[in-house]
Amino acid sequence: MSDASGIAAVLDHADIGPVGSIRERIGHPGSTCRVHDVIAGDRRMVAKVADRADLHERATRELHVLRAIGDRLRGLAPRLIAGETDERSHRCIIVLEAVEGTPGDSLRGEEKDRIDSILDRMAIAWRIRAGDPDLEPLKLPDWGRGTTTCRPHHRRATRFIRRSRRMRERFPQLAAQHDHLAETIGDRFETIASVPDDLPSRLIHGDLHLDNVVFSESGPRVLDWQTASIGDPVDDVVRLTLESGPDHTIDSLLEICERRPETRTTPARLARSVLLAYAGLVSGLAGRPELEPGSREHRFAARMLSPGWMAIPTREALDILR
Repeated sequence: MSDASGIAAVLDHADIGPVGSIRERIGHPGSTCRVHDVIAGDRRMVAKVADRADLHERATRELHVLRAIGDRLRGLAPRLIAGETDERSHRCIIVLEAVEGTPGDSLRGEEKDRIDSILDRMAIAWRIRAGDPDLEPLKLPDWGRGTTTCRPHHRRATRFIRRSRRMRERFPQLAAQHDHLAETIGDRFETIASVPDDLPSRLIHGDLHLDNVVFSESGPRVLDWQTASIGDPVDDVVRLTLESGPDHTIDSLLEICERRPETRTTPARLARSVLLAYAGLVSGLAGRPELEPGSREHRFAARMLSPGWMAIPTREALDILR
């Protein structure tokens, strides 16, 4: 079944129609799904289609999250219109309201006041704690807690070491400032990633960056809840802030975290989040196919690894956790 036929069927099952048009977006940045603009009467919607086995859990997670707590995320996440999933074919179709506005752009970056507006809006999610009756049935994963009882972060550590070498091969001109960071983090990854006793357990986005944000007339809206997890809201703050602009330090990040009760933290907890964000960036970039020079992905990687971006707070974080 084609994407268009599947989307039309999902809408028909929800008594929405007739469908006027379904058009796939080409080159949609930051999405792991095929994205379609849908018009039915005067309703404008967006449909996301995923049918790869390795994406099925994440795609269905977004559907289940928006179905279970979408009302509580009103004003933050887009409203769910309809959705269906098929375990046998690994197909998941989610139809959402279209959010009108200016898309964020991780490559362009953003002004600090607009980043603050995103973090203010994210507090809607961060106020929902682990153990909430609406969250319990979802069995969301614990973000950054590891997967086994014995050396829980060993797999992540070995993957980071392998991919950090690949990253330095791809960007040799930037290797000098990252050799020490990558080697030190690799050697101490399991200790760095160990979970402190006071780590909060709240609903977080898990992949908060500007490509997942639309600035609407009513304020920023955050898209793509496939990585929704239980974790520390500081992880969301660090990911968004460090990817959105240069010249951040541990002190400046602490100041940002202090502005909201949900994100107040300690230097050690913040340092952990910074180091895991760095490890995630390196591992994610090096885990992709070869980045074509001049491509959007290549320019983004070069910017994040350049002086004034990730290296400064990462170096400071290592000093804190020595």
